[in-house]
Order: sequence, then C-alpha cells, then structure tokens
Amino acid sequence: MHQIRKMLGMSLTVLRGFQNKSDITRSFEKLWMDVPRVPGLGLILEQVHYQNYDRNYSNIHQKLDSLGEDIEAQVKKIREELIISEILSTEVMSNSMMLWLADLPKHDFIINPESEVLDKSALAMARAVAADAIEQTEGKPVKSEEDNEEEIGDEIVADDDAITLEEAAASKEEVAEELEEKKAVAQ
Repeated sequence: MHQIRKMLGMSLTVLRGFQNKSDITRSFEKLWMDVPRVPGLGLILEQVHYQNYDRNYSNIHQKLDSLGEDIEAQVKKIREELIISEILSTEVMSNSMMLWLADLPKHDFIINPESEVLDKSALAMARAVAADAIEQTEGKPVKSEEDNEEEIGDEIVADDDAITLEEAAASKEEVAEELEEKKAVAQ
C-alpha cells in the first residue's frame, strides 16, 4: 500500500540526509522498515500507456494510447482548470507538504518494530539526541508526527496557528479567486 508515497518519502529522506542510500536497498529486503509516506495531495495518474496492447492489437482496433488532439486538448484544459487548481489551492490552504517536511526530522525510522527493543537507525537516534538538546535549550518540547495528528482534529494546524474549517473554506475561496486573477493576467 502507498507504494508511490513511500517511494517519494524514501527519496526525500535520503536527499535530506535522514537516511543513507543503502537504506533504499535495505527497504526491499524481508525485514520490515518504517518508510515515511509523503502526503497524497497532488499525486495524480497523469496518463495510462497502452503501448504494448496497441502494438499487439492495433490491426484489430483503434489505438488506445492516444485519444486524438482535440480530446487531449480538452483533457489538458479540464486538468488545469479543475484538478491542478484544486490541488494548488488546497496545498496553499493546508500546507500539507510543508508540514510533512517540517515533521520529517521527528520521524523515528524504526527498523524492526517487532523486536522487544525497538531498533532505530543511527540517523534517527542522532535526531532524537538533537531534539532533546533543542528541548533543553529552548525549553519547549519537539512534537512528533503523532502529536500533530492528535491536535489537528477538526482544525487545520500550521505553524502553531489553528484555523477552523469555516475559516479554511473562506480562505480557499480567496485562493481560488487569486488563482483566477493570475490566470487572467497570464493570458
């Protein structure tokens, strides 16, 4: 489950230095590994390819890999107007990816959750020590992903400022209007 989200999550954790490149290979081994999943917002199936099917059966029916220029243009227009604008406005309103990236250092990257002593990667242990040092220095605890999920409930939380769902809906309308204005100016 969540294969694409985990693949992206693993890539980002390696790029940001939370895991090593060797962890990518290790994630395919039998031993379970906790791989963080990126938020699902923005993941869309862009196009289905029927190249092999078309190659084998193009003599029997019309090719499926291309719908024709007119239909492709309509699909692109609908994609931009409905899907992409909704994804962008929702991300602007919820900051889901930025919140995920901010919480990434708090992820523990457990290697074997079934062992009696939870094995953590060396990087996860180093992050835990750093989080403790920050807590002692600044006097405020560093929250985990689970703590943030519990706080959210019926509110959207971003940078310690919570807004209600009604405020978020109003904000969404404002963002949609701004996007429309920007599109009009761009055209």
